[in-house]
This record gives sequence, structure tokens and C-alpha cells, in this order.
Amino acid sequence: MTMKYFISKLLLSFILLLTTIIQLYAKWEVAEQIVAIVDNEPILLSDVNSYLQYYFMYNKIDIRMLTEEDFKQYQKKALENLINSKVLVKEAERESLNVNSDKISQEVDKQIDQLINQFGSKDKFVEALKSQGMDIVDFRTMKFNQIKEQMLEYIMKNKLRSELSITKDMIIEFYNTHKDSFPAQDESYRLSIYKTPIYLEGNRKKILYDSLSTIRQKIVSGKLSFEEAAKLYSQGPMKDKGGDLGFVKKGDLIPELEKVAFALDIDSISPIIETNVGLHLLKVIDRDKDRVRLRHIVFLFNITEKDIKYSKLYLDSLINLVYKDTTLSLESLDSSIKKIISSEWIKYKDLQPQFQQAIEELKIDSLTYFPKYTRPILLDKNFYILEILDYKPKRYLSLKDDWNIIEEKAREYYLQKYFEDKLREWKKNFYIEVRMK
Repeated sequence: MTMKYFISKLLLSFILLLTTIIQLYAKWEVAEQIVAIVDNEPILLSDVNSYLQYYFMYNKIDIRMLTEEDFKQYQKKALENLINSKVLVKEAERESLNVNSDKISQEVDKQIDQLINQFGSKDKFVEALKSQGMDIVDFRTMKFNQIKEQMLEYIMKNKLRSELSITKDMIIEFYNTHKDSFPAQDESYRLSIYKTPIYLEGNRKKILYDSLSTIRQKIVSGKLSFEEAAKLYSQGPMKDKGGDLGFVKKGDLIPELEKVAFALDIDSISPIIETNVGLHLLKVIDRDKDRVRLRHIVFLFNITEKDIKYSKLYLDSLINLVYKDTTLSLESLDSSIKKIISSEWIKYKDLQPQFQQAIEELKIDSLTYFPKYTRPILLDKNFYILEILDYKPKRYLSLKDDWNIIEEKAREYYLQKYFEDKLREWKKNFYIEVRMK
């Protein structure tokens, strides 16, 4: 876990506290009171309920379904965790571990700005604070102390982690003791995914390309303006306005067009650009800081069922060539085929349904060799081909195949035990009084 995780967790907790705590806890008539003292520092009932609010949200627990007794048990556990946190911070301070006050203040300012944006304005944020009996100075002080505690706790836990030494025998003992409680590992595949356009049957693309090339030559030679050409020939939505797209910023266009648009000089004409929807021409007619104003001509491919059938047959032929000659690859046979994922382990359940179906058709569990290619899969106006490089069926963890996973689980287990032992030791150094019944 990173420092960013602890801070974002704290911020979310406060957003939830400020927006919903009154409704959530009205049923228990929450009153401000001291429920514990750690080294003369109080822990309030509101601290406990704020902690629980995040816990319930994170674990998707509906507070309305809890009995009063259930809620009290949750409060006691939350208080125990808060006491442990206080002890951890106190011990860090006792060992002269410090965090930079300027960094804490910067983080407080950043989070207050985020909260103001969350509420829509500073005035609304201040009103929300008032409804909790606080002003912005009180809130800033509270945030400063809590962020400081979070940072010290993070530093202290990292110190403990560095002190902990785990042997191979400890890992094996952990595995043998807990292996029955490990969840099964999901069926997974090591695969590469290729993305291809839909190919036009016959010479339709060449005809479109030649026609647009002729129009471009007329524009460049001055025989036809870009605006006139767009009105006459473009199939784009802004045809009647001479292809005027207005000002666009980065992120507004598809990547192929964006790359060209922001590299063009004013009044220059782009080369023909191919995307999965058609062939394009661009002209930059103005610039304004990080924006460009464009005119646009597009010849759409208007994909037909014949094109889809032709594409499947063509891609199947490439797959067969790769099977026959292992020195070849799909990318080397056609430069328009792009590898978008390369040799990654992916869980079967995380794949799109269309990909799952294509894998099922291969009957992976009966295969004796890899790689294996799925049929071309049509999805969102593109074809995809999955190259299966390896396969792991649904199974349970084993020392032979999953040492790294088991080692990490063992490390967390022994760290928690070490942490608990240290906490018991540290608690002897401080006065602790629990008042919650």
C-alpha cells in the first residue's frame, strides 16, 4: 500500500462524513462524547462512527439492516482499531519518527480544494461544516492531525515490514496450515490480442482512395477550395458547413486524426488518413493556444456483409499461413494488424463474452501445443484475434506453481502477527482508558 492510498482513503471518509452522517446515524442519536483516552489524547464517539462509515461503504454493508447490538459490536471493533492506530503513532513519535509539516499542509490545502469542488462552492462547503458544528479553521486543524497520523502510521508499518525476516520453512509451514482456506485460482490464459480493421471486398478501397486523391490534387492546385470540396463530396456531418469542425482540443478526435491535425501548419492540407470508418482529409484554418480549427472531408467505408465475410476469409487465410510457417506472424503478413496486448496472463472471467466464446470453440483443455489462434472475432467495427500462448485451468494454489503468491500471503500473515505482538508491547508504554461499554 502507498501513502497515496491512505490519504485518498481519509479524503473519501471525510466526504462521506460531511454529506451523510446525520441521516445514517440519527437512529442511534449520536452524541459527542469521549469513548477512550490514549496517553491523554481522547478518541470521540464521532471518530468511531466516521471510521465505521467508511468501513460500511467499503464493505457494502447496509447500516439500516443492523440491529442496535450489531452496531455496538462494530463500534467496539472500530474503537480497538483507532486505539491501535493512536498507539502506533505515539510509538512513532516516541522513536522520533517525523513527517514534514509543509507536506502535510500542502495535502490539507489540496484536499480542502477537492472538497470545495465536491460541494460546488466554498460557501456550500462552509455551510456543511457549520451543520457539523465546525468552521474551516477547526476542519483544517483536524485534517492536519489526521493526515499526520496516517503518514506516521504508514512509516511505522514500513519500519516493521523491514524488520521482519521470513524463511522458506516459515512459508511452507504457513502453506500447510492454511492451504484449505485459499480460494481456487481462476481459469486463466497467457495470450496476445490482435486488432484489425474490416477489409473492403475487391478494389472498393482503392476506388475510394483514388477518388479522394483526385479531389486533394484539385484543392492543392487551387482548382477547388477545401470548403467547396467538402460541400460537394464529403460524407461527414459538417458537409453543409464546408466540413468546418470548429475548434478542437487534444482528446476530441480519434488518435489517427489528432496526430495529424496538431502537426499541420495553418492552411496546409493533410495527406489521406485512413481510420476504421473511412478515408479523411484535414485542413487547419486557425489556431488558438492548445486548440486548432479544422475543416474535414471524409469518404466512409460503409461496411457491408460482403466486407465482413471477405475479412473473415482473409484473416483465416493469414492464420493458416502462420500455422504452416512458424517464422511468420500476423503483423508481418499485414501491417494493418496491430498487437494491442502482448503475452499477458488474463483471467477467463475478465474477458469479453465474445472472446470467451471463441476460446471455448478451441477446446483448450484438449490441446497439446501452443500457440493457438481463435477465429476472427467481430467487435465494435473491428476484428480481433486471440493468440493463446499458455493455459491454466481452475485450480488451487501449490508450492510448486504459485510460490510467489504464497510467499506474499505468508509475508502479510507474519507481518500481521508481528504487528500484533509489537502493539501489545507498545501499549505498555502509554496510559490507555476505554470508556465505551
